[in-house]
Amino acid sequence: MDHDSQDGGAGSSFFDLVKYVILLALFVYAIVLSFRCKGGFRFGDFLAAFCCSPCYVAYRLALGC
Repeated sequence: MDHDSQDGGAGSSFFDLVKYVILLALFVYAIVLSFRCKGGFRFGDFLAAFCCSPCYVAYRLALGC
């Protein structure tokens, strides 16, 4: 059997790439928000942005800076 037919075809690798790019963009945005919102480096905000960036972005968008 072909490798593509076992794991969902060639389309699934495209969606995996899109998912990776979106998560990478969220990670970078969360790190930028952690520095920008509190006026510098704060370890707690940085740790939250680093460990769970989608949650941190949602938190900052809900509460503001």
